Amino acid sequence: MGLSCRSCFSLYFSSLCRLLVAIIHLLSFTVLSATFAIGNANNQTDRLALLDFKDKITDDPLGVVSSWNRSLHFCKWYGITCSRRHQRVTRLDLSSLKLSGSISPYVGNLSFLRELYLENNSFSYEIPPQIGHLRRLQSLSLYNNSISGEIPSNISACSNLVYLYLDGNNLVGEIPEELTSLMKLEYFFLGKNNLIGTIPQSLRNLSSIDTFSAYRNKLHGVLPESFGRLMNLRILTLYDNQFSGNIPSSIFNLSSIESIDVGINHLHGTLPMTLVISLPHLNFFSIGQNQFTGSIPTSISNASNLEILQLNQNSLTGTVPSLEKLNKMFFLGIAGNHLGGGRTNDLKFLSDLTNATALRLLNINDNNFGGKLPEHLSNFSKKLELLALNDNQIHGNLPAGIEFLVNLTILSVSSNKLSGTIPSSIGKLKNLRELYMHDNNFSGSIPSSLGNLINLIHILLYYNNLQGMIPSSLANCKSLLILDLSNNNLTGLIPRRLFELSSLSVSLDLSNNRLYGSLPNEVGNLKQLGSLALEYNMLSGTVPIEGIFKIASATSIEGNKNLCGGILAAALVLTCLSIWRLRKSKRESTSSSFENALLRLSYQNLLKATNGFSSDNLIGSGGFGTRLNIAIDVACALEYLHCHSGTTIVHCDPKPSNLLLDKEMSGHDGNIDFCTNQSNSVGARGTIGYCPPEYGLGSNISTSGDIFSFGILLLEMFTGKRPTHDMFTEGLSLHNFVKGALPEQVTKIIDPCMLRVQLSEDATSNHQRDMRNRRKDKLIECLTPIFEIGISCSAESPQERMNISDVLAQLSSVRNRFLGTRLPRQREDSRTLQ
Repeated sequence: MGLSCRSCFSLYFSSLCRLLVAIIHLLSFTVLSATFAIGNANNQTDRLALLDFKDKITDDPLGVVSSWNRSLHFCKWYGITCSRRHQRVTRLDLSSLKLSGSISPYVGNLSFLRELYLENNSFSYEIPPQIGHLRRLQSLSLYNNSISGEIPSNISACSNLVYLYLDGNNLVGEIPEELTSLMKLEYFFLGKNNLIGTIPQSLRNLSSIDTFSAYRNKLHGVLPESFGRLMNLRILTLYDNQFSGNIPSSIFNLSSIESIDVGINHLHGTLPMTLVISLPHLNFFSIGQNQFTGSIPTSISNASNLEILQLNQNSLTGTVPSLEKLNKMFFLGIAGNHLGGGRTNDLKFLSDLTNATALRLLNINDNNFGGKLPEHLSNFSKKLELLALNDNQIHGNLPAGIEFLVNLTILSVSSNKLSGTIPSSIGKLKNLRELYMHDNNFSGSIPSSLGNLINLIHILLYYNNLQGMIPSSLANCKSLLILDLSNNNLTGLIPRRLFELSSLSVSLDLSNNRLYGSLPNEVGNLKQLGSLALEYNMLSGTVPIEGIFKIASATSIEGNKNLCGGILAAALVLTCLSIWRLRKSKRESTSSSFENALLRLSYQNLLKATNGFSSDNLIGSGGFGTRLNIAIDVACALEYLHCHSGTTIVHCDPKPSNLLLDKEMSGHDGNIDFCTNQSNSVGARGTIGYCPPEYGLGSNISTSGDIFSFGILLLEMFTGKRPTHDMFTEGLSLHNFVKGALPEQVTKIIDPCMLRVQLSEDATSNHQRDMRNRRKDKLIECLTPIFEIGISCSAESPQERMNISDVLAQLSSVRNRFLGTRLPRQREDSRTLQ
């Protein structure tokens, strides 16, 4: 019995165990099936999110997302990286693929995503706020796209974010304060956007930050003192904003800092004398284009790691400390300050730079440095590309050893007191592209070796005492855009080959020399040239009619007494009067006799009007004074037609093309037809843009119509814009354009050809800038009443227009004011007024 019970129990227990094992297997299968189903569901979420991302791409020129289809598992699609275990997307990299479109909000469903790289494309629209769902995200790179809108504040939910690159977009709004809660953030780039507001004080919470960059925005306010709490900060880039105040002293206590760039702001104050002592790792320091004062800290002498020092365009004074230990210096920029004092030892620091074997850019222009250039200039780094010493008080010779600076591309020593000859060895600088030696006391001849520098695009040697002939070898400079040899003592013929330089497209200025001979026909080849100045030489012969000479405002040839071929603008109007008188008697003469008389009268009137072809009355002079003279001459002729010719004669079409005679000295047909007696002509006459509005309504022609046309002509002469310019649409006319600019914005409407400034703004000394501003102010003072006359003459209502006698009187008054206050024609004379 006992055995039987034990056997039954054993059998029962064995069955129970088998049942439990079966249940466990069943449960395991169920769990595995559920897990598999969930995994498939999550994978499906990633696949659908990627497909929607693909749908939002509107342009894929490289076809990179063509592989995103059902034939491949999404983990094998281009730019996709998945985790091995879960087969979930962890990395999406479509950078630099020329893609366009928007970023799909479904990217927020890629919950395992750690890295998102979409930089260097053309994505637009806004950053989807769903990116804030990516809690595992460590890198977000969207730089160099066209993304707009504000920065989503919920990016702060991406608590693992280390890299945030949003620079180079069109983002607006303020920097969200919520982003300062990203405790792991190390690299924060917001540059080249349109962000406004201030930098949040809570930035101090970014304790891990290594780099903070917000350059080229519209940020303002003071720099937060909390920067000093970012103990790991290495790079701070805030240039080109609107920050004010001083640099917080706490920043200079960050021993980790390597780069500080706060240039192009409104910062002020002085630099701490212990600058480098507390910043031992500093290699980049830029405060250029601010308002800092005081001296350069002497501690800079110990900045042995410094590679770039930009202090340009502030108000720093004093001497430059020793730079002997700055062996790693790559760029030294201290231009546009008040450094130096015209003393002989001002340039001692240049000798220290011979140890800087990596030096490539040296810019000390626009200061008060005196002394001579060191003879061992040749010991400078052979890598030097920019040497800018202009606008100082440096005297002596230009060292011949400059030939050893073989990589030099820009040499600027202009506006100093340098003398001696230009060393011929300069022709060995094969890489030179820009040569600025103007406004010095160089003498001797222009070295023919300059012709070896075939890469030159700018040669400016004006305002020196150079003699001899212009070397024909300059024609070898096939890339030349600007050649200015004016205001020297050059003699001889202008080399014909010079006019074969088709590359000359900006300006050629040989004025104020002693050049003689005729202008070769080759000058007509300069069809792309913007400005040609040959005035005040001894040129003779006939002025060509081709090429640049077709554009009156682009040429200046006055002051050559034996040069002719142009006419005074008023000559045509006087000829017009003769034509009218001849037409009146035409009924009593034959056609041939009329033509002969016309030719004789045209020539006689031309001879009289040009004062015997005087050099004062030549075409091609585009300066202010010349234009004013032409305007007065035309007004004078119109007054004669209207008031003193015995009967009132209406010109009907005073416009630029009717102010010229052809090479046979006959009037153009369009002008001949338009001269008429007011008493017997009715209807719309004239040219679109110059024709008064009442003519279009069928009104009789009248002298007030001529006044309207003259007013438009006057506005065109001094703005350089025709009344038919494409910009004059939808109610905007030349009349309204000028009227809207008066009186505060006159400089914005002046013809730029009338303001021929030879130097760029950053290559102009304080003295030259003051002189130029005085001339410019005087020019504006004279231009304002001229524009007012033009506006009055071109009024829509004839009753509101001036009469020609008042016009002539007021223009003459302006000329008297202009001539009575001109600066003497010396060194800095008339470069903008002639």
